[in-house]
Amino acid sequence: MSEGIWASIVQDYPVYITGAAAGVSGLVVIYKKVLKPMFNTVKSFWQTIDKIDTIFEEITPNGGRSVKDRVNKTYHELTFVSERLRAFLADTKDAHFETDAEGNCTRVNRTYTRLVERETSEIIGNGWHNCVLQEDRESVVRAWDDAVDDARELTINFRFETPSGKIIPVRGTSYKMTNDQGEVIGFLGKIQVLENS
Repeated sequence: MSEGIWASIVQDYPVYITGAAAGVSGLVVIYKKVLKPMFNTVKSFWQTIDKIDTIFEEITPNGGRSVKDRVNKTYHELTFVSERLRAFLADTKDAHFETDAEGNCTRVNRTYTRLVERETSEIIGNGWHNCVLQEDRESVVRAWDDAVDDARELTINFRFETPSGKIIPVRGTSYKMTNDQGEVIGFLGKIQVLENS
């Protein structure tokens, strides 16, 4: 009986070998086409996580608890708030402007450019002087320069003149911005059109 089984096995040996070889070949194909790329993806993922962890540790030593980390966090939060404020002011009905500590215009919103019928590049710096009606220009520029020199806020009525010849009575108001040491770092202001002037 056992001789018959062994004879059958020996006789079917090539079939078993071929089947085993096909099975091994199939496993090799599955490994190369499926498992190996999957392992490489997982390995790459963990390497990326390690790199992110390393970068985070370099950026925030002591797990973000150092004074430098707190200062950086506060700076980024203030920048975020500042940008949100600028975005909010971009399309308000009043014209808004921002200057540096020397009083040079650094930013205006779209309402301002539409009001004076000029591009931002024509207003920045001292370009805004050219938006003021010639008759008012000298007194407005002098009042502005005095306010900047004295680091004080200013409210003044004057008139804009557009390239198309439209004369617009306005009230300009500026507010000083200071840093933690109380030093003036610039001015924020708005221009309101005086409807009943």
